[in-house]
Amino acid sequence: MSAASSSDMQTAQFGAAEERRDLGFVFRGDDYGGFWSGIRRDLTAEQLGLIDKLQRSTVAEEWRISKKVAKQQESVADAEMVELSQANRAEDDGEGIIGRRIKSAIRVKEEGFQKVLQSADDLRLGTLKAVVGILSPIQAVHFLIAAGELHLSLHEWGRDKDERDTMQQST
Repeated sequence: MSAASSSDMQTAQFGAAEERRDLGFVFRGDDYGGFWSGIRRDLTAEQLGLIDKLQRSTVAEEWRISKKVAKQQESVADAEMVELSQANRAEDDGEGIIGRRIKSAIRVKEEGFQKVLQSADDLRLGTLKAVVGILSPIQAVHFLIAAGELHLSLHEWGRDKDERDTMQQST
């Protein structure tokens, strides 16, 4: 069966009377050595609109999370932490009153970072669910396969880079 007739069959199968566009503009397989070549699927105009809306809301939420991260990072070096650090050097005992105050202050900051990380995780999961909800079942399958392949490729790339860096440091 030719690619054209396969595409025609998909159009009929999903009842897409609207304008269809190729997902190749998002996943450019040729640019990545064919990595995304199996992912090309048609999107309806409605799907494109929903994905655009999702992208806009995701970017806005990413911005809010980035501001929370910046605020948390600033709190690590706030006046209280500087004061405790200086007092700890003078006390020279990490288990005294100052040491306990430092541990308590750090615990609060860790909890703040955990909340921010949870917000980011929730956004990732919510975005994934929304994308899968927008796509047809077959499109969702292809999308999830591609996402898995991307994840594995990035993991492999990172592992290879770590190995190269280790080899360079040992020479």
